[in-house]
Parts: sequence; structure tokens; C-alpha cells
Amino acid sequence: MCLSLEVFKSFTKEKIKVTFVHTSKMIRVTGERALTDRRWNRFSEVFTAPHNFLVDKIHGRFKNNVLTITMPKETITKMPYLPKPSKTVVEKVEKLEEKRLLEEYRTKEKAERKRLRRRG
Repeated sequence: MCLSLEVFKSFTKEKIKVTFVHTSKMIRVTGERALTDRRWNRFSEVFTAPHNFLVDKIHGRFKNNVLTITMPKETITKMPYLPKPSKTVVEKVEKLEEKRLLEEYRTKEKAERKRLRRRG
């Protein structure tokens, strides 16, 4: 992730300060320059840092009055691809379920015949 901030032409690299606040995960950019004896020009900007960036890899560049802060993100590896179960496994499960249902039906049918014989 890159963050670009254009600053006033009279600000120099030495007059700009960039800090990272660990507790709030914020990037703070401040600048200060003297205008006259008692007058100062100041600015302060705060930016939210991405949650998965590498703190120790932050770097900045100041060129043509544009401050660019680069925050490389941590690469997140995806879960390994798990192949779908083979059709033979799916077919076996289906056949077992079919067999179980057939057994259940036969048992109920047998019990019904027995019950009818006792009555009749």
C-alpha cells in the first residue's frame, strides 16, 4: 500500500516527521517551519495503516514536495487446494445409504406383515 501526501513547497525533507503509533495502528505525518520570528506554519495528518502490513518494512520518499510512504503488506497464503472426493467414494456412500434405506423398508414391511398375521 502506498500513501502519498503533497506538502507546501517551502517544507523541506528535514522539516517533516513521520511516526507510526503501534497502539492505534496509525501513521502520523507532521511538519513545522518558521515563517517569521513568531509565526510558524504547521500541519499534522493521521492515516490508518492496513492491518496486515510489515511494520519493519515501512519506507518513505520525499520528491517534488510529495511524500510517499510505502507499507508492504504481508503475503497471506491460501489454504492448500483440497481435491473433491473421487466419484468412487461418493458412489460408495450413496450405495451404502441406499442399502440402509432398503434394509429399513424391509424391516418395517416384515413388522407390518407380522402385525397383520396376529390380527387375522
